[in-house]
Amino acid sequence: KETLRLHPPVPIIARHLKQEVTLPSNGKKVPAGTTLVVATFKLHRRPDVYPNPEKFDPDNFLPERSANRHYYAFVPFSAGPRSCLGRLVA
Repeated sequence: KETLRLHPPVPIIARHLKQEVTLPSNGKKVPAGTTLVVATFKLHRRPDVYPNPEKFDPDNFLPERSANRHYYAFVPFSAGPRSCLGRLVA
């Protein structure tokens, strides 16, 4: 998992919004028709989620360190119904 965190096979996720979305982090509204882009590469390097985010540290995924982590803090193969099929065999 740590290798996939540092080198995600899907470094950018893009979704075209068919309807308005409210961001849960700040309540801002994103209008329909917008292409929303998430940089997985940067998401996996958030210092508030991964201490020393540039360092290879397999301990990042020990149960006690990842138990309270948000489900979408680690999405190397994207997420949701359009995620990479390869995630099932990786």
